[in-house]
Amino acid sequence: MRCPSGALTLTFVQTAFVVLHIQLAHGMIEFHFGVFVTLALLLVYENWRVIIFSALLFAVHHVMFDRLQAAGFGVYCLSHPDFAVILLRRPLDIAFVTRSLQASLAAEGLVDPARTALIGYSMGGYGALTSAGAVLDPEGLTVKAVPARLLLPYARGGDRRDQVLVTGLKAVVAISPCCGRGVAWGQDGLKGIQAPLMLIAGDRDVTVGYADAARAFFDQAANSNRYLLTYRGGGHHLGLNAAPDSMRGTLWHMNYFEDMVWRKERVLGINLHMITAFLDRYVLGDESRASYIDGLVEDSNAGLWPTEPQRYDAISPGTGAISVWKGFQRGYAVDLELLHRLPANASDPAR
Repeated sequence: MRCPSGALTLTFVQTAFVVLHIQLAHGMIEFHFGVFVTLALLLVYENWRVIIFSALLFAVHHVMFDRLQAAGFGVYCLSHPDFAVILLRRPLDIAFVTRSLQASLAAEGLVDPARTALIGYSMGGYGALTSAGAVLDPEGLTVKAVPARLLLPYARGGDRRDQVLVTGLKAVVAISPCCGRGVAWGQDGLKGIQAPLMLIAGDRDVTVGYADAARAFFDQAANSNRYLLTYRGGGHHLGLNAAPDSMRGTLWHMNYFEDMVWRKERVLGINLHMITAFLDRYVLGDESRASYIDGLVEDSNAGLWPTEPQRYDAISPGTGAISVWKGFQRGYAVDLELLHRLPANASDPAR
């Protein structure tokens, strides 16, 4: 079903009014309930596009206005700029929107709700991992950082833990996920993830870390069929599109979108290649995609192409003596690493 432009316009207006109410109320938490009322109200359109559109607008508003408020620009997200509240809302928002879309799209016969995937970047990566089953540590800094212990009921042993979980998951992708050093899930919480998992990160991520973030998450998610794609020399900003023209005026604004080492077109192309193969295999069950992510040399620089290809732009078939990562051109699978581990005590790689 196509989404009429009028529906998108009205959705934007309704979302804008909620944002205006929050602004006029100087960020009072009570006015944030308009977000959930709006998302529920949009079900009347019986079209998933308007829900996604509104949810994205609210997400951008919350993150942007929180940071602008903290910088003193006179706008309001909350009564006081509080990154901790995002720790509470992100997994709840992901779970709510996903369940709503599963129900509405399944009713239209557009999707199979038992074949769901989550993709999250940075704080969204934290939310996706939590909604995928990673159990929040009630004694961790993440739970303790949220005022009035509001996150505690959703942590291990809490009576609302099911409210942050998404069912029907076939795959999870977390790009530059935050909340490492054991502050969110402790040492064992990530064992709660059983769906196949792909982590993507740069080993020079100074925003959320690498060794004690994505790299540690890879080891800790022992019950998942998991992958870790590492950009050597890469930083945090691997999950965004290129900086728009309006954000290219200063280096500070540019660096919010662009990596200092990796060209954006390369990052987007590699992410698209690897994530598509991962989702095709585990969500759609297309085993022909396994050769794009399984059995590769871990260090992409170690890939070999012994004979001269017939074409300069030839693409590696990943067979025989050619061990350059399948789907990459010779000389382009460089400074990448792909680790893969099966679930502990599991013989079924599709878990």
